[in-house]
Amino acid sequence: MNNINPTVISVDTVTKFTQEDLTWSKKLNDPDQNDNNNSIYNHPHLYGNGLLKKRIDRRLVDVSEIKLFQSNTQSARRVGNKMFKEVRQDINNFGFKLKHPPIALRQMPDGTLQPANGRTRYQILLERSFTNIIADIYVMNDNEASLFGLKANAENDPAGDLQLEDVYDECCQAVENKWINKKLNDILERVEEACGNGKFEAASRRAVAMRVYNNYNSTQKVLYWNSKASINNWMKANNYIDTDNIEYMPVSYSIDRKAVVMAAERYVESGKQIRVVCHTGVLNASNIEDCYKDRVSNFKTLFNAHVASITSTYVEASGNKCKIKKTDNIILYGSLPAISTLHNDKDGEMKKMILFKKPN
Repeated sequence: MNNINPTVISVDTVTKFTQEDLTWSKKLNDPDQNDNNNSIYNHPHLYGNGLLKKRIDRRLVDVSEIKLFQSNTQSARRVGNKMFKEVRQDINNFGFKLKHPPIALRQMPDGTLQPANGRTRYQILLERSFTNIIADIYVMNDNEASLFGLKANAENDPAGDLQLEDVYDECCQAVENKWINKKLNDILERVEEACGNGKFEAASRRAVAMRVYNNYNSTQKVLYWNSKASINNWMKANNYIDTDNIEYMPVSYSIDRKAVVMAAERYVESGKQIRVVCHTGVLNASNIEDCYKDRVSNFKTLFNAHVASITSTYVEASGNKCKIKKTDNIILYGSLPAISTLHNDKDGEMKKMILFKKPN
């Protein structure tokens, strides 16, 4: 790629940012030149609401000066950036764009520098053997640093978008570190601050806040089924494992109609008995016991209703004495446990599936 645009740095031919690159970066979005670039207004999550006072300067920093994060206060992402491949491809194909605010580093009390935002871009630059970066340097306490990366991602930072699980993790951390108390209004304020403007609907924000609140204001233990990994790990740990004749099919309470078709396709493909297992996802109501019961009950009712509807549409008994016999090829088997006060076994653990009674 020919680098005819000085604001786009080719990662194919360059492994180091220059003073000229830093000058262009400052022209484009340094808040000290706000009269020319409006950066404070364009990037309030980085330079607004008092953050400008936290920023020391913008400068070139050798990668040898940057220490990877080791403390327990970082909450920008629970797992790797889901957009990592897309961001990498964009930088590899079209260059590193100086029009975006640079990577942010936090200067620790001992003078060391740690990534505060832009970790995806930083990792990609390391892959391309860059020896330095352009960085904004901030001084923040742990509470401020915990929110900083989330708020940047909420504003569609080029490194990727904020995820609800990241917000949940950060708010839990805020409660545990006593940065906020565990009252619902305080948790809601934290969620709102982390989500920023326009990211997630009000219902989704409140659901996260309720989940954090329930986690710290109840003696109940609650299992949240919010990923395939958490479900598969529980199934395997508690010996609900596929055999030569049986296959378990965990599905969300919200896809009752789709689950009927999925189960049929699984049976045709494997020839095994398909045991349909309902999970309740993230319980986000104020009364989580009622929420669990309603979700499971509705799933069972609607699943059986869809099966009955399909059967009556495609199959007809011939003669008054003929009956349609149900098979055991597909069984609405049970639901995953979620609430300790409802589902603890005799050992005080949630290791048993909640089995459904067979309909008469």
